Amino acid sequence: MSIEDNGGLRVLAINILGRFLSNRDNNIRYVALNMLMKAITVDAQAVQRHRATILECVKDSDASIRKKALDLVYLLVNESNVKPLTKELIESLEASDQEFKGVLTAKICSLVEKFSPEKIWYIDQMLKVLSEV
Repeated sequence: MSIEDNGGLRVLAINILGRFLSNRDNNIRYVALNMLMKAITVDAQAVQRHRATILECVKDSDASIRKKALDLVYLLVNESNVKPLTKELIESLEASDQEFKGVLTAKICSLVEKFSPEKIWYIDQMLKVLSEV
């Protein structure tokens, strides 16, 4: 029996990983983010429940945590959550250092282009990103 076969066990493991994201140890948080990136292919819905904590990691002081969390958020975005996640990422852009702003801007623009529900929203988000950079 593997974790992929047992839904309850899989959700429990993902919830434990989600709790690890609140740990003070950067190594534990990095490993949790890395494992959640692997788990998203198996159970994206269970990982979605930890979206708020993952978004907090995008604002972390550690560069590797920020980058890994941003990669995970990028995988979490879909047509139904693109608007709130884009809003959160643009808010993160304001407080980001110059090096991370470039990476974050590229990801936001890619998400907006890929999942934009309407053209006016697309233009509005691009203008917001440009005004923050």
